[in-house]
Amino acid sequence: MEFLDCVRAGLLGCGIDVGSCRSIGAAVSGGADSVSLLVSLAEIFGAGRVRAVTVNHNIRPDDETRGDAEFVRDLCARLGVACDVVEIPRGKVCEVASERGGGIEEAARFLRYGAFDSFVEKSGVEALCLAHNENDQLETVLMRFIQGSGTDGGGGIRMRRGVFVRPLLSVSRSMIEEFLRSRSQPWRTDSTNSDTGYMRNRIRANLVPFLDAQFPGWRGAVIRGAGKVRDDDDFIDSAVVSSVGKNASSVSRARWDSFPPSIRRRAVQSMLLSAGFSARFPYALMGRIVSVRAGECDSVSFGGFSITADENSVRAFRLDSVEKTRERGFCRSFSAGGRRFVERSVISGDCIAMKDGRRKDVQKILSEWKVPRQSRQSVPVVVDAGTMNVVAVLAGGYGSWIVGEFRAFLEEAGLV
Repeated sequence: MEFLDCVRAGLLGCGIDVGSCRSIGAAVSGGADSVSLLVSLAEIFGAGRVRAVTVNHNIRPDDETRGDAEFVRDLCARLGVACDVVEIPRGKVCEVASERGGGIEEAARFLRYGAFDSFVEKSGVEALCLAHNENDQLETVLMRFIQGSGTDGGGGIRMRRGVFVRPLLSVSRSMIEEFLRSRSQPWRTDSTNSDTGYMRNRIRANLVPFLDAQFPGWRGAVIRGAGKVRDDDDFIDSAVVSSVGKNASSVSRARWDSFPPSIRRRAVQSMLLSAGFSARFPYALMGRIVSVRAGECDSVSFGGFSITADENSVRAFRLDSVEKTRERGFCRSFSAGGRRFVERSVISGDCIAMKDGRRKDVQKILSEWKVPRQSRQSVPVVVDAGTMNVVAVLAGGYGSWIVGEFRAFLEEAGLV
């Protein structure tokens, strides 16, 4: 099949009718994949129905990143395609990576897709084409396998997710380059593609050639296997919607206790997404909530969000939603002994470690201490900012509970 025919088939597979589609977007970086996408879309739709967007992340040398943006702008001008250039301020990617805790690649992706969302809304395109190809799919499946993904990631990249479509997903990189050479169309090469500090690049440079040499036919087998995993993933997703509801950030404890682990894991992810958390929540923390037993309570936090399991429900919420007034909840941070802590009001799901390693619900402790219900929200707890675990409950004359190793820190801070 010729390259343009493959792109047409890919568009159809993404649900795009070339004849009726009024306008289509293309995300273009200047690399071979996105350049081939842009050139083919301009031929298939006509330049007037295509609109391009390029994002300068400003994480490489200035002359290189600006060179990419100028290359895309010039190519669009030659093709007669409208082009939007989005500039991310230098240093912003590193700042977001620090805030989200997911690394440079994840932060760049987060900002890039935010720019794509804005572009789609502003331009009115019916869909935005992304240039992921078959090689990207294989690398993604391998990477997620190595990272320990389950069905929620092991199926690799989907052809369509909302307005984002990937018509090149069944096209090999070699076919892409052959098409561009046949048109005498140059492309840009990202210098970071050879940096093996990135996991994807190590897979591309080391693992893929090894598999090609030792296991002929592995590519087709992995692609087929990923398709089966996506089918399983769709089934589990539908089961979660039936069990928890769409866009719900909480579920009753009775229902939660009846869920198998596979549904619990996906339910936590769904609730976090509904609460506004779009990064990856560490599985080690999520696993505590997934494995909580009937009658037990626990609470974990990461990236400004928390998941709590208390007697009544399991829920996900943004930590900064805690109101910052002494009467109706409060929150402050402080340092002691070189560590960071947060002092805040009690929230549902707070638990503290006991000597035997189990955890106890702070609300139960306050009840046992006979703290009046109307006064409990003014009782401070101290949270270790490194682990987001409650390490102290300070109820004044009613009592105090301090995890032993943290007493010295609280004494230094003048809290005990």
